[in-house]
Amino acid sequence: MLESLEFDGVTLDDYIAILFGIYGRLASLDLDDVAVGRVNAVIDPEIYLGETKFPRDTFSQFLDNRSKDPAAIRHVLLRNNPAESNELLTTLLSDAEVADMTALRRSPLIRLADGRILCIDLPFITQLLTEGRVLDGS
Repeated sequence: MLESLEFDGVTLDDYIAILFGIYGRLASLDLDDVAVGRVNAVIDPEIYLGETKFPRDTFSQFLDNRSKDPAAIRHVLLRNNPAESNELLTTLLSDAEVADMTALRRSPLIRLADGRILCIDLPFITQLLTEGRVLDGS
């Protein structure tokens, strides 16, 4: 039964392996190097797996299903907001709105125009591993 479970278009084992791999890479980044721009939290799917034997098509399938482009994230962030400008400003500045990170928790992988993937937050990657289906509302 567990062998048939899929998340984001890949088997449960592959889902876990991919997220652990992404987590491991991000957790190993030196924050001083990030701050000065020597390293970043961007994944280039073409070279990320290097010489590993992990199937590239499985990795690509996961990224295609889990990542969102900036326009899709923007749409999710704004879809429940009022259309009137005065109401929109009030909503956007409210404590509840400012603290609502649900859209980013669900999609911590942002697909950039050049095909690379920006990992926006390490704890959000961890939550995909521990709470993925809950975050998705499944």
